Amino acid sequence: MIERLAVIGVGLIAALLARALRGAAMVREIIGYGRSLPNLERARELGVIDGFSPDLGKAVEGADLVFVSVPLGPCEGSSRPSGTACPGGNPDRWG
Repeated sequence: MIERLAVIGVGLIAALLARALRGAAMVREIIGYGRSLPNLERARELGVIDGFSPDLGKAVEGADLVFVSVPLGPCEGSSRPSGTACPGGNPDRWG
């Protein structure tokens, strides 16, 4: 059981994963993070996420699993200064 899932980017792929995990009763809480407040609010209205934070650090805080679902180009630019959104804290290591 995943107690807290953080979803970075709340588009179609993330929504499918979140709904599948919720439908299989494999996740208790889903927190979203993204650049678009209307998209985050809509994802919450649709039940894709339980809540969201406009702050990446707060969105992933206490998460058992972080699912990054954004195009690699934008992720690279947004995470390179801190590395917090990339595996192992290293934006040059994608798998």
